[in-house]
Amino acid sequence: MPRLGPFQKRIGYSFCKPELLKLALTHPSVG
Repeated sequence: MPRLGPFQKRIGYSFCKPELLKLALTHPSVG
């Protein structure tokens, strides 16, 4: 996986953890 910014990095990490992905999708700062 290519190096990405902090937001993309968090999203990529969330893909490994569906629960965090759901949190990221509902989090206003990530929207």
